[in-house]
This record gives sequence, structure tokens and C-alpha cells, in this order.
Amino acid sequence: MNRAKRALEAEHDRAVEAVRGVGYRVVEPREQQRLALAHQRKSRRSLVRARSKVAHVDLSALTEGERAAFTLAATALAAQLDFARRADLRYASKAKVDEFMSEQSKKSERTDAELDEVKARMERLERKLTGGQCAA
Repeated sequence: MNRAKRALEAEHDRAVEAVRGVGYRVVEPREQQRLALAHQRKSRRSLVRARSKVAHVDLSALTEGERAAFTLAATALAAQLDFARRADLRYASKAKVDEFMSEQSKKSERTDAELDEVKARMERLERKLTGGQCAA
């Protein structure tokens, strides 16, 4: 099944999701981001568990080479977790920006009179600016 899922993604740009108690379903394109974020959460939990395994080990029972390998693994996992944390912050701020833009687009539905007033103000400002530049 995993091979078929990978082939479907590679050839047709479609993802497959397991549905508990039902089987599998092809995910609509607009849902694929939700599926990707779910996989990202799972991978982050796995990274936390992996870092815990290499951080909580009795280093005195290991050889110098093994200690170096554990230290390197702990550093690499910490870097991966830091990257994931930063990506989460970017996703969160993108969601906030999207929400703000959605709110503003709802607020921006203005009447023709309001638009005419704004255009008139803009023209006055442009005249001021061009008049000020010519005098200088």
C-alpha cells in the first residue's frame, strides 16, 4: 500500500489517507496541506523522543567514540527540533496574516461615496507632493 501511495503522489500529485475503520481515501488537493501538517506534528513528536533517547544515556558506560557519536546525534536532533520550532512560528504568523487579510477584505467593502472621497483625498495629496517637489 505504501508503494502505491508513493506512486500516486509522484505520478498524479494526489495523496492517500488512511481512514480508521473504513480503509483509504484519495485526499483532495485543498486538504493536502492539512495532511502535511499532521505528518509534521508526528515527526516532531518522534524527534522529541529521539532526542530524549540520546540525551539521557549513561555516557560513562560508553567508549570515547560512542560518546562522540551520541553527542553528535543529540546536537543534530536539537538542530532539527529548532528548525521545526521556527517553521511552526512561520506557519502561525502566516495564519495570523491570512486571518487579518480576510478580516480586512470584509471591512474594505466600501460604498461608492466612500471610494470617491478616498480618491479625492489621494488626488489632493498627490497635488501637494508634486507641488512641493516643483518648488524645491
